[in-house]
Amino acid sequence: MRRLRALLQSLIDIDGDPVPNQKKADACSCSFEIRLADDDGYPTHAGATWIDFSFHERADGRLLVSTGEKQRRRGLAFDQTDDTVRAEVAETTGEAVRTYSIDDIVPRSPSGNMPAEGIALVALLRSGGRIERPGGDMAILTLAHRLRRWTGLAQDPLSFSESTSTWLASFSCSSAIAARK
Repeated sequence: MRRLRALLQSLIDIDGDPVPNQKKADACSCSFEIRLADDDGYPTHAGATWIDFSFHERADGRLLVSTGEKQRRRGLAFDQTDDTVRAEVAETTGEAVRTYSIDDIVPRSPSGNMPAEGIALVALLRSGGRIERPGGDMAILTLAHRLRRWTGLAQDPLSFSESTSTWLASFSCSSAIAARK
């Protein structure tokens, strides 16, 4: 197990023990997950909300999706005053950034056309998360459904302001490509 842990830590960026021993269960379990590149959905961490998300459209049209994640690091500290060893845990907040195509969230039709909800996502990104559309706009409502399903979050990612007839993203939106006027 010691060699396996060292090999895993050398291959991938893993904080702490990648295969901790659960003494009560008398078993080892992985503290990481292996996913295929074409897995459906975003690996949303427990406790995440839409405010934790950031979507950025790169110049090449791909999306950088990031979330803040808490990372725990464990270590041992030697106390020279009484010659004891203590386990210490430090918690930091890092950022997980993954790259996707828009098709990963909103697949194209069999003919290769971008569906209305994909066009709405691009418009939302290029307008900084604010888009003027009617409250019952099916493209926006379908996009909201797809985003909830893709992330596994139950909260609504988009809200409608009746006073301004504007849809607002609950997550950060940006684009390296300018919005068309």
